[in-house]
Formats: sequence, structure tokens, C-alpha cells
Amino acid sequence: ELKMLNSGPAGFYNAPLTKIWIIAVTVTSITVAMTKSSKHLDLHDISLVYSRGQIWRLFTSQLFFKTASELMLAIILGYWLRVWERLMGTARFAGFFAVIWGLTIFLQTGIEVVFTPLFSSFPTFASGPYPFFAAAFILFFREVPPTYKFKIFGMGTNDKIFVYALGFQLWFASGLHSLLSGSVGILAGMAYKSSAFRLSKFEFPEVLNRLAIRFILPSIQSQRNQPSRPIVLPNPQSTNDPQTYAEQLLPVVNPPAMQPQIDENSVQLLVGLGFPRDRAVVALLRCGGDREMAAHALLEEG
Repeated sequence: ELKMLNSGPAGFYNAPLTKIWIIAVTVTSITVAMTKSSKHLDLHDISLVYSRGQIWRLFTSQLFFKTASELMLAIILGYWLRVWERLMGTARFAGFFAVIWGLTIFLQTGIEVVFTPLFSSFPTFASGPYPFFAAAFILFFREVPPTYKFKIFGMGTNDKIFVYALGFQLWFASGLHSLLSGSVGILAGMAYKSSAFRLSKFEFPEVLNRLAIRFILPSIQSQRNQPSRPIVLPNPQSTNDPQTYAEQLLPVVNPPAMQPQIDENSVQLLVGLGFPRDRAVVALLRCGGDREMAAHALLEEG
């Protein structure tokens, strides 16, 4: 059973923005299909934006897919990629989302204005959040570790290849139109990660974060599913240090001098995936500090 990107708890625990975004795209796509209103919302003709002032098309074209197959692929990918919101935290993920959306509007407008007059058959951009998925894949490729490693015809690979396969299937769903939209997302993702632009530092003002936490987050946050059977742990000694408590749970096999050192970044990565800190430290200790093995062990434990 491949659990790969279903890292941590099932559902959208610690990924509320991904949850509301998937719901919004699904509802919008179904509504547009039922009302047959896509021609009023997409970017089939960029001249409608700058000659007739239909600026809303730059935003609405990112909110719906035109076919059911595209929508289903996007829902599956969005669910698997919720791990990225867990890693970044919802506040930073919201900043990433806003930056990619802004870059997408800028790049799409520029490309259409420059190339459409030069090439009469220049393809239009596909409707749907293709750029966001492509940009997310840039970060996913560089920063999300694999869970499983295996070989196909003697070539080493890992479980992330299945997500890549779905992503490529989505990007080819509308031919040149979706490929063009995906290319814009790749450029946006590279710009986001570039140290020259420092876009990855963008965050919404603290006052907006506080308002969102107080009034919006409670209505969209998913509750973590509790295990069906109780987990009995030994009583910790009088200590507030998670690593010290974790060491009490392990059998004494190695001398203290040989105990593995735990990297705090690895602990934070596992916590970001939705696992409690004490379990993350235990798993890292058992796996000699290897965070990929620790993630796999935690997934197996459920």
C-alpha cells in the first residue's frame, strides 16, 4: 500500500487553505459547466481584457476547469499536495498562493500582449489553476522528501514519480493550451524560489493573519482523527524536554555516547506533516536521525 504523500493524518488536518481552495475550484467548475458561462470568464481572447476592460477574466480564468477529467485530476493532486501547506504553515502558504496568482496574471498578460499580434495561431491559456500546480511542483521537487525508494527496470526512483505522472497527465489534458499555462506556472515557481526576487519572504500583514485565525480558520479547519485504539506510553519522568522523554520510550541498546543526534529541522519537518513532536523525536531516534526512514515509520504506525 502506497501511503507516500498521505503524510500524517488523513484529510485536511493542518491544511485548511488547500481544503477551501479545492472546494472553491470544484464548485466553480460545476457551476460554470451547468450555466455554460465559460466564454464570459476565460481568457480565450486577451483583447477583451485591455480593450473592453473585462479585467475579471484574469482572475476567474484560474478558478474553473472545463472538463470533468481535468477537475478530477486536480482534486487528487490537490489532496496529495496538501503536505506542502503542512510544511510551510498556512500563513506562508497563503503568501505563496498570492504571489503565484499575481505572477500568473502578470506573465499571462505579457505573453498574450506580446505574442498574439505576432502569431495569429498562438494558443490561448487553458482555464483552471494550472500555473499554481506547476509552481507547487517546483517546490515539491526540491523540498518534499520521498517516502519510498524502489527500482523500475533497474533504474532507481521513488514514490514521488506517481505524483509527477498525474501532474504530466493534467498538463497535457488540454494540449498546447494547458502546456502553455503550466509553463507560466513553472516560471512563476522559479521566480518564487529565486533569491534575486526574495518573493518567498512575502507574508500577509500580521493583522490579517490574526483576523483569519480568529474568524476564518475555525470554520474551515479539519479536526484530526483520533486513533481507534488507545496508545499506552510509559509515564514520563519529571522533565519538560521532548527528547529526554522520547529516550525513555526506547530500549537501551547503544551507549549514551553513540545515541544519534537529532536535527531540529528534521523534527520540524515531521511536525509539519502533522505528527506530534514527541512521536517525531522517537521516530528519528529509532531511525538514526534519517528523516525519510522516520517519516516511513510514522506512516506505518498510522
